[in-house]
Amino acid sequence: MLNTDIRQPAFTKETDVTTTLRTTTTKRTTTTKRAPMDKMRKTALIAGVFYLITFISIPTLALYGPVKNHRDWILSSGSHTGVLVGGFLEVIVALAGIGTAVTLYPVVKRQNEAVALGFVAARVLEAGMIFIGVISFLSLVTLRQAGATVWLVVKGFKPCPITAGMTAADTAPAYHDVTA
Repeated sequence: MLNTDIRQPAFTKETDVTTTLRTTTTKRTTTTKRAPMDKMRKTALIAGVFYLITFISIPTLALYGPVKNHRDWILSSGSHTGVLVGGFLEVIVALAGIGTAVTLYPVVKRQNEAVALGFVAARVLEAGMIFIGVISFLSLVTLRQAGATVWLVVKGFKPCPITAGMTAADTAPAYHDVTA
């Protein structure tokens, strides 16, 4: 029969000149149990999940490609589903960014409360900028859905139809229609 008792050092205690070694006896078992998660480990896990969620914004580069690369996208025909999906992914990223800051706030607060509050404020500001970007793209979708029949008031309050040569500044009233 095999001896299953193993002697391992638990800790060493250093006194004035000599070192005392204390050993404990542990018994080998065939099943291993996980240590229970403490509060800090749960916080780290949740923050890590939020950080992983922020990576879903990578496909938006390709989804926004037709809008950014084609000057007459508003007048052209075709699907605008990519822009809507990209906007949805960006909203998720913004919320995940706020989630990372709120989750890590208690951890960073232990070191410096001002830094922790600054981190949360920076992430909320970042999310706000992302939301503004999403609204901008949604205003372009609104213009595209309305087509060339929409008249915009631009340049001296004269109505003019949407044309292929219009710039983003010329389409600003659509931004108001989406947010109102």
